[in-house]
Amino acid sequence: TGDIAALHTDPCPCGRNTPRLGPILGRLGQLLKIRGTSVYPEAVFAALREFEGIVDYYLEIHDDFELSDRACLTVALADEKDKGLDCRRIAERIRGRTRVTLEVKAAPAAEVAARVHRPDRRKPRRVMDYRTSNPKLVE
Repeated sequence: TGDIAALHTDPCPCGRNTPRLGPILGRLGQLLKIRGTSVYPEAVFAALREFEGIVDYYLEIHDDFELSDRACLTVALADEKDKGLDCRRIAERIRGRTRVTLEVKAAPAAEVAARVHRPDRRKPRRVMDYRTSNPKLVE
């Protein structure tokens, strides 16, 4: 399927002794190379879920040149003043978790929701891939 996961062979706390697959870390086709560092979009989204003030988000990927991608993260904040969140702080948290520095910008919640939750799609779309090196993914 292209999923990346860990294989656990040690006994489970429940007593099961068979091998098990750990949590899915990402899909092989979703691996991004941003300024020389490999990262899965799900790792970025996991760091975002640690913030209480972020209500929605999406990631845009562009290719600056053949071997590196540039990613821009757009977030919708519930209320910047009450939560003390700003784009710089969000970028620092993501850099601490993934070792990748992203361009982070804030946008109104309605604008972000319109990009993520489209009526012609069943599932929310949080990754927009505009890389020319993979034209089948460009929208």
